[in-house]
Amino acid sequence: MTIPSPKQVFDDPTEHWAFLTQSSDDDFEGQYFDRKEAGRAGVDAKRLEKQLGGIRGQIKETISAFANTNRKGGLLVLGIASNGTVNGIDHLSEQQRNSLTDFATLLHHQAAEPKLYECVDTQDNSKTICLIFVPHADKGICETPERMPKAWTRNGPQNVPMTQEVRDRIRNDKSLLNFENDFCCPFEAGDVAKDVLVEFRKVFHPDSTNEFTDERVLYEAGAIVQRNGEYGFTHAGLLFFASNPQRVLPQSHIRLLRFAVSSDQFQIRDLPTLDKAFTGPLTKQIREARSFFRESAFFKRYQKRKSGGGFVEEQEFPPTVIDEAIVNAVTHRDYRTGIPIECESYSDAFLVKNPGRMLQRNNDLPNEFSLSDTVLNSMPRNAKLIEWLKLMKDPDGVAYVQAISEGTKQMLNEMRNLGLPAPRYRLAENETLIKLENNAEKREAAMLAASQVKSTEFGNLFLLRIRQGDKPVSCNTFNVRYGEFVKTLRDVLAGKGWFIDRFRFSRIVAHRRGVELAVPANVKSILRFYPAYEFQIRQYFESFYLCLDYKCEVLNVQKLAAIGQQVPKEEFINRRCVAKKGTMARRTNCRIRYGICQSPFF
Repeated sequence: MTIPSPKQVFDDPTEHWAFLTQSSDDDFEGQYFDRKEAGRAGVDAKRLEKQLGGIRGQIKETISAFANTNRKGGLLVLGIASNGTVNGIDHLSEQQRNSLTDFATLLHHQAAEPKLYECVDTQDNSKTICLIFVPHADKGICETPERMPKAWTRNGPQNVPMTQEVRDRIRNDKSLLNFENDFCCPFEAGDVAKDVLVEFRKVFHPDSTNEFTDERVLYEAGAIVQRNGEYGFTHAGLLFFASNPQRVLPQSHIRLLRFAVSSDQFQIRDLPTLDKAFTGPLTKQIREARSFFRESAFFKRYQKRKSGGGFVEEQEFPPTVIDEAIVNAVTHRDYRTGIPIECESYSDAFLVKNPGRMLQRNNDLPNEFSLSDTVLNSMPRNAKLIEWLKLMKDPDGVAYVQAISEGTKQMLNEMRNLGLPAPRYRLAENETLIKLENNAEKREAAMLAASQVKSTEFGNLFLLRIRQGDKPVSCNTFNVRYGEFVKTLRDVLAGKGWFIDRFRFSRIVAHRRGVELAVPANVKSILRFYPAYEFQIRQYFESFYLCLDYKCEVLNVQKLAAIGQQVPKEEFINRRCVAKKGTMARRTNCRIRYGICQSPFF
């Protein structure tokens, strides 16, 4: 049976009579529907009044829960028993009926609408039931009119008493509290991230604010407010413009974790193999996350043999999908919670956990859904932050935020283009989780099969047409700058995500970062197999050619300190290693002196 909306049943109970009289509450009651007996007929007046007192309490809780939680509202039915029997409310006096529907004395901020419906029971006896439609309370919390008011939320068929934390969250979601624009902490000019403010001034009414001081610009933008004659950061202003907002809001960062198990084993997972935090103002967090995923080998790449020869490369996840998932979390999270955004990488999936339940305009979202069957039209929790992020662009000219509907459509299309499942969402009371699946097992099997196909190509030569302006360059002229050309090719490959394994005697051996062949888990921590290419520039007669050879690099991935515990240090003399300086990693010869591995890059 297709479940109708509460308003549909209220407007036309005849059409939905089978739904109203289902034989079990389990099939009727839930997030949007409830039903109660209005006392038992035939009992003495004292006992009936006691029963009605309990019913009034249940009516109060249910109306409050529906109004506070459901954007589609809710429907409460009086006069139908838990087994679907129609007992009606005909045994009640007019005064008793009025006491059950006098909602104004029971609750504030409600607009519940009662309606009597004439019907018959299974014995064709005339009965009257009462339908109560409860619309969503947009402008307040539906609560009791007491000095210490009580309120409830709806969780399935249960009415849950509202805690202060939940009350504050709902008030913020309904814009009854303005967390973004509230005073957060005293303002000091030295706390401002100067680079963020410089870029912001370029896009925030640059013609009219050009002569403004920094404090005036921040004040006009709503990032700082005056309090007792002094400036103070708003919460939004601190998060966006402070160089270290984590000093005041310590959990306002992105945490990236990687686990060596599948997502269905999260309960028995070991410690993460990577635990990295992105901190600072929000634009810096987004920018550094983008750079990390672009420049590191955090996500895998898969190679497949093309039907026409050669290989084609696929990424584990489309970069725009990862970026959109993280940016959505940054812009829509609840910053009052003491939990950071957590991005968890598993062998089969990537999860983004965002504090705060996603808010949808005009209607409710199910607790679990996929972008393939649900269109998002979310209501921003942090309108000010989104406004600023829409104005700003990162150093590559990429906007930080686009329209939510456009972003999620792009996520769906990009995943489909790679043959991956649509992004899935799971919503809890105060969390939004996005799950992206990578079909790793299937893709790794395809890559392994491709690597085992015997090659029939022996001369992978590609003619180079070398020109200076409109004139071709002679071989003698090019030979003079041959070394410069090869070095430039090496640097371009490194800048495009390739790892340079070797560079000597005009030969470049390189593999794509994140692309590796499948090996057993107990081997992977020691050895990795990388499908690599050897690049050479060769001259044949009066022309130059780029020569490509396919090979497999077998590399030890352990650190020197770990290997040194098992292998004598003399064995490392004149061996090759990866030396790091800052963010640069290069393969070089090393020599042992006094037990320390030394190279020009340390």
